[in-house]
Amino acid sequence: MICKNCGSPVRDNARFCTQCGSAQEKRSGPCPHCGSSIFQGMRFCRQCGNSLEGVFCPLCQRPNRLNVKFCAHCGAQMAVKSVPDPFATGKLPVGLVLNGRYEITRKIAQGGMGAVYEAKEVPVSPASRRLAIKEMSFSMLNHLQEAQQKAVVESFHREYELLSKLNHPNLVRAFEFFEESGKQFFVMEYIEGRTLESLIEVLPLGAFFPLDRILDWARQLCDALHYLHSQTPPIIYRDLKPSNVMEVADSHLIKLFDFGIARYYKPGQRSDTVRFGTDGYLAPEIVAYQTQTGTLTDVFALGAVLHQLLTRYDPQIDPWHRPSIQSVNPFVPANVMKAIEHALSLNPATRSPGADLVLKELFGNQAEVEITNISMQNPFKRSISPDEKLDMPFERTAGQIPQPQGSSPAAVKTNSTTFLDLGRVQQGRIAKRQLRVNAPPAVTGLVTSSVHWLAAIPGKIDGANPMITVAANSRDLFLARWDASTKPDWFMHIPGLLRGWLGFHASLFIQRPRKHLGQIKIVFPEVMESTIEVTVEVCPTSLAAVFGWLVVAGLIMIEVLLILLVLLSVTLLFL
Repeated sequence: MICKNCGSPVRDNARFCTQCGSAQEKRSGPCPHCGSSIFQGMRFCRQCGNSLEGVFCPLCQRPNRLNVKFCAHCGAQMAVKSVPDPFATGKLPVGLVLNGRYEITRKIAQGGMGAVYEAKEVPVSPASRRLAIKEMSFSMLNHLQEAQQKAVVESFHREYELLSKLNHPNLVRAFEFFEESGKQFFVMEYIEGRTLESLIEVLPLGAFFPLDRILDWARQLCDALHYLHSQTPPIIYRDLKPSNVMEVADSHLIKLFDFGIARYYKPGQRSDTVRFGTDGYLAPEIVAYQTQTGTLTDVFALGAVLHQLLTRYDPQIDPWHRPSIQSVNPFVPANVMKAIEHALSLNPATRSPGADLVLKELFGNQAEVEITNISMQNPFKRSISPDEKLDMPFERTAGQIPQPQGSSPAAVKTNSTTFLDLGRVQQGRIAKRQLRVNAPPAVTGLVTSSVHWLAAIPGKIDGANPMITVAANSRDLFLARWDASTKPDWFMHIPGLLRGWLGFHASLFIQRPRKHLGQIKIVFPEVMESTIEVTVEVCPTSLAAVFGWLVVAGLIMIEVLLILLVLLSVTLLFL
């Protein structure tokens, strides 16, 4: 393949050019099994998990329907697809007992390297555990070169070897390895939760994670990577990305899983035998020069993950031209932005040399202080002494957190500002949102509003009653008149004379939505003061909008009839 941007040769199925970094075009189409989008080079459908063997044309790489002899796009002969084995990888039936003690309950996931199942120990007893069983995928080996086949088999054995020896709260543990029916399996800890990738996907548009939630994830990731890098020899994870990090349900603990391509660092080796990893999270020296992966490549991936969590920008779109954190989320503290930029340095010589140093740059002198997560519904929190919690808004993030100075446990009065958007509400109705505040112990806070239409209930809060309700009554709020700043987009496509005619009548009878701004202040004497900038957009009711346009349409029709009558009278006068 040839890069269309710079003309350099690139390998088949490459997503980015190694010379200029530009994204390469990928042939896509519908999955013949479920209809979801599939792309050139995929071996399994991400939606249904079925194999895509024989789907892509060997000549033009475009997807085709199942069991066709010739490509529908270029006419080339399709590869003969082998008859599927009912017990192939990913096809173990529910209820099957493996190794005499593990009963399959469901398939969790399937990918190019194999499948993962949920299982339970049998016979069932109070000591029985829910476990995960990983199955080795032999079906894909025929599509790989000999060196790659050997690397895949070794990676499966190495993953079990690593997980069975490691003992860290942020790493998945493995318990047993066995072979059965010509396949290889290993049993590991079952984790119930959601990956960081899925958490990013469910975030509302324009919203960010609370900063302290990201910092807590960062602390755990740094701790896990530092533990791996401190082994003898160092263990390189090599595939750190949001889809490989799981937040355990009902807790704020995260765990790294999928050690399929992790390996021991080999001093003196110049490059890896086979390049593994995910574009966007791979360090540039790996992509451009095929150097050996090391601790610096994991640090780069860590920076890419933290950048994505703070900005929601997917690095796979363009790995080498990430937007600055300041331009997307300007309320992130300067030291956090600087630490991530240091980890993302394209030059490995100027990159943070280790995960422990990234942690120190993120937290400064408080690198050893544990930060406690909060509920995602919390709209704002405070920044106080190192012994207490940090929190940030889940709504559109605003207000830079003052960084704690020194190690004195005494509370210091802090000020913060948060934005809260109540959305759009019809005139006459009430928009409200319930919020939770982290109140300091034994202190009562006063809640006040700066405008008459905005209320916060109750007027006093403390640690026992941390909930407040912010309500905006739109009954007395004004709407905007029809003018140049409030005209809808479709209005500009109307021809000039008619647009002026319609605009004149609309300015008399049509009302448009209008945004209003108010403030809620929460003051804890001698401890903290928080300001919530509340915005609400008031729009006319459906009845008022319809009535206004009917009046405008009626007036225009009357004026058209009058013009026609005048023209008719003038015509009759001259006849």
